[in-house]
Amino acid sequence: MTRFPTILLTFGILCSCTSPDKQKVGQPTQDFKTLDTIVPFSGFWVNEFYINNIKKNKSPRLSQNVDESCITIPNKTLQVTRMVAGFHEGAADMIVVKKNDNFYFYYKYDDTIRNLAYDIQIVSKNEIKIGKNTFIKTEEKFLEDILFSGKYLDSIGVEVQFTKDGQIIGLDSFKLYEPIYDYIDAGMDVDQIGLGTNQGKIKYYAFRFNRDTLLIYDLRCLTYDSTNKSCVIVDFGNQKYKLIKIH
Repeated sequence: MTRFPTILLTFGILCSCTSPDKQKVGQPTQDFKTLDTIVPFSGFWVNEFYINNIKKNKSPRLSQNVDESCITIPNKTLQVTRMVAGFHEGAADMIVVKKNDNFYFYYKYDDTIRNLAYDIQIVSKNEIKIGKNTFIKTEEKFLEDILFSGKYLDSIGVEVQFTKDGQIIGLDSFKLYEPIYDYIDAGMDVDQIGLGTNQGKIKYYAFRFNRDTLLIYDLRCLTYDSTNKSCVIVDFGNQKYKLIKIH
C-alpha cells in the first residue's frame, strides 16, 4: 500500500507579462540558464482546484484526480523539482530560471536546460499561477490544516483536539494522526487516516465527514491478497469514534 510521502514543501511581487524569449530593449542579454539566484516564492504549493474540492466534499480520495496537484519550489534557481500528478508521482525534471525580472520553469534533460515548461505569475505572497493553474502556498501537512484541525466533542462530551501539525489531544491514548493523500494503489477504496501513539505505532482507519461531524471506522478487509499479505479491497467497518467539531 503506497502512502503519499511527506513533501517538503515567500513571497515576491513581480511582473511576468513578457515572453521568456524576449529581452527589454537596451538591456544586455542575461545568461538565465546559468544564473544562480534566490527564488522569493519558494515553498510547497497546492493546486487551488484541489483545495476548493477538499473544502467542498471533505474527501481526499474523491479530490485526488488533479493532473497538476502540487509542487515544491526550491529556494534558488537551477535546482531540480517536479510537478506532482495526483499526489502520486512526479513529472519531468524542471528548474526555476530568472530572466530579466521574471521567473519561469524550464525543463532539464540530463545537464541540458531547454524548452519552456510554465510561465510563473505572482499574484500575492500566498498565491501564484503556474501556466494556467492557480496554486496556494500551504504547509506540508496541508490536509491536517484544511480538513482536520480544530476542536471536537466525542460521544460522551470529552473535548478532542486535532492540531495543524498532526497531533491529537484527548482521543484515548493517540498522540498523532496522519491523513492519507494518495489513493491510487490497491486497498485504498475509502478515505483513510492513521492514528498512533508514536511514529512507529500507527494504525489506519477509515473516515468520512458528515458536515461538521468526523466519523472514524475500523477498516474492513473485503479481499485479501495472500501472496502480498495485504488487503486489496477495503470498506468501512465498525464505527469507532463520532467527533462533532465545535471550533
